[in-house]
Amino acid sequence: MTTGLKPFIGITGGIGSGKSTICRIFSCLGIPVFEADKAAREICEQDTAVKEAIIAEFGPKAYLPDGSYNRAWMKGLLQKYPGDVAHLNAIIHPAVRQKATIGPHHTAKETRAYITNHHGGCPFERTNSKHSKKK
Repeated sequence: MTTGLKPFIGITGGIGSGKSTICRIFSCLGIPVFEADKAAREICEQDTAVKEAIIAEFGPKAYLPDGSYNRAWMKGLLQKYPGDVAHLNAIIHPAVRQKATIGPHHTAKETRAYITNHHGGCPFERTNSKHSKKK
């Protein structure tokens, strides 16, 4: 059975593993590349529902007074409480996945590469955190 759909390829791995190189090759071959990390940064800054969920989970310090995402504070918090990475991912990743699959740059019949730094575990599994609602 032929559906006419082309694959959606996920490129994952840690820093320096070659994700960007592979995606440059795909791009040279005319395969559109969706950069999940870039999309996640944009979503944290612009998506009201995501911002509200992050603040509800991690507290108001997750955003600076000007409304921008407080990356430095969040990085420190997640280094102190690594288990909370899954909680942040559970908020951000569904929005990234939605942007990847229904964005204006995507059609169901094209091959597409998806690049992310995620490596290991299920980023969408939600567990209760004893460190939630940080102040």
